[in-house]
Amino acid sequence: MDIILQIKGILENKSSFAISQGVEKRFTEDYPFGRNIRGAFGYLAKDLGLAIKDIFPDLKDNSIIFRDAIPLCYKCLEPYLPDLKNSTLKYICAKCNQEYLAVKSRSRTSAVRLDRTMNSVNNFFNFNVIFRPNLYRFKVLLNMKKGEKLLEDLLTIILFIQENGLFMGRRHAKGLGHFALKEFKTEIISLEEIKRIDLTQKELRIKLISDTIFQDSGFNNFILKPEMVKDSIQECLKFYNLEPQFDIDLTSKNTPLYPPVQLSLLNYLEDTNNFKTIETKAARRGITYTFETKRYDDRAVVGLSLLTQGFGIGRYIGLGQGEIYIG
Repeated sequence: MDIILQIKGILENKSSFAISQGVEKRFTEDYPFGRNIRGAFGYLAKDLGLAIKDIFPDLKDNSIIFRDAIPLCYKCLEPYLPDLKNSTLKYICAKCNQEYLAVKSRSRTSAVRLDRTMNSVNNFFNFNVIFRPNLYRFKVLLNMKKGEKLLEDLLTIILFIQENGLFMGRRHAKGLGHFALKEFKTEIISLEEIKRIDLTQKELRIKLISDTIFQDSGFNNFILKPEMVKDSIQECLKFYNLEPQFDIDLTSKNTPLYPPVQLSLLNYLEDTNNFKTIETKAARRGITYTFETKRYDDRAVVGLSLLTQGFGIGRYIGLGQGEIYIG
């Protein structure tokens, strides 16, 4: 049974770029997030007059999932996975164990802000950019059960990007944030082709690949708990129109405590042609939680496997939040 259309490729920055999140705008993140890519797709869908544009204002629409554009290892082209230990965030290739040193790609640039009423320069300001060319993961997932009718428009946008590039981040209208889609391929994945998670070791290690917005709020709820994992499995099975009944017994073994990160999500309001900022908090990418698996059935294995490869944990999955890695 075909359930996922996966579009996978490689992005390369052709100019410096600055991706900021939260309230601090002077600093840049190491790579574009799924929500940045989704926002750029939304603009293109509107400019190209495609019917798919109607799904983008709804941030809770997960029909299309845009994964974060994680840097790719220069040796094996596998993604560097975030790893948070002792409050230090590193990016390590899961295949060859190379570390991505983002600091070597950082620089500062200057810009001016104009006062158009006075026809003069208002002020100068500095901000961080990633200036060195790098390769990044491009990965988009389409739920074949919910969004097959979106496929033609989605491929139209991707072909447009392949020819014209993709612009994201601060001052992208001024020449920053230009990305080229070097290559891509599409693949239809059936339920039978989903790689099964191995639970025979009785230990389940879940790493947050992207910042994860849990359903609950409050500091104590920025911890991944067994019931959150089970709720996510059930939601994932329902999302793909699969039987949501399963059995698994999880017990927390390792619950690292880190303060949440502040996120600012932009929600486009079509009626007013303006944006509304949604301020929220998320568990930090790179955290690894360990659980003991005392009991599980085949349906739980299928649900966990699909959760990893085709969905995520928490809210705003379509924006790239909540991606996990089990290993």
